[in-house]
Amino acid sequence: MDTEASLRTLLSTANFGVRTKDAIVEFCCDNLNDLSTMSTKDLDIGIANLHKSMSSLAANHRVRLNLSKCILLHAISPHFYDHSLCFAPLEAADIAALVANNIIAMKTDYAKSTLDHTTTGLGEVILPKIARLKWTKFKYALSKLLGRSISQNKIPLLYVICANDVGDFDEAYDDRRSKLTMYISHNGPSFKADTFSILVQHTGSSEGASLVQSNEQRCNGRKAWKEFPSHF
Repeated sequence: MDTEASLRTLLSTANFGVRTKDAIVEFCCDNLNDLSTMSTKDLDIGIANLHKSMSSLAANHRVRLNLSKCILLHAISPHFYDHSLCFAPLEAADIAALVANNIIAMKTDYAKSTLDHTTTGLGEVILPKIARLKWTKFKYALSKLLGRSISQNKIPLLYVICANDVGDFDEAYDDRRSKLTMYISHNGPSFKADTFSILVQHTGSSEGASLVQSNEQRCNGRKAWKEFPSHF
């Protein structure tokens, strides 16, 4: 993903012309890693710079991305970013093996990801105090609460207590958020901050507090969560 050649290969599969590929590499990004980590704003700036720089050229040398191509670049970017979030980076051979249907799927996933996911009006979730006789109720209520709360990774916090440590990125899911909730990497500062702070907040001085505190040094909230069932 970190080579210009892989980016050009993907753009060819997405039906970008030769001059257009040259312009994207010159004004927007050098490789797929660059594209995947760009914010929407930065990508739009790159596209605007491309158009501005090309505007003075003769018509037969000018490159302009129509709306469809702009959307396509915006769709490709999060797809490969998600691969990195899930520790499932694509090698050059994988990128070369992509076909038109894969590009269409990226556009579909991007369109779904732009839909409004507001959770307003769902009502407050009350968590019972965690205790031996209330573990099932606590687990259900916390799962419900985390499904409505958004993490530092911009997906529901439910991902911090999902069953799988490692999943299959290519498995089919309804939308991008559902896939990332199940398969995002359980490593890194965002995950640690999300997980530990949740359990500290909702165990307090209850029976579960000691399990959380035993994992405090490494802020390993997921390990504490997985230890709860054997205790309760």
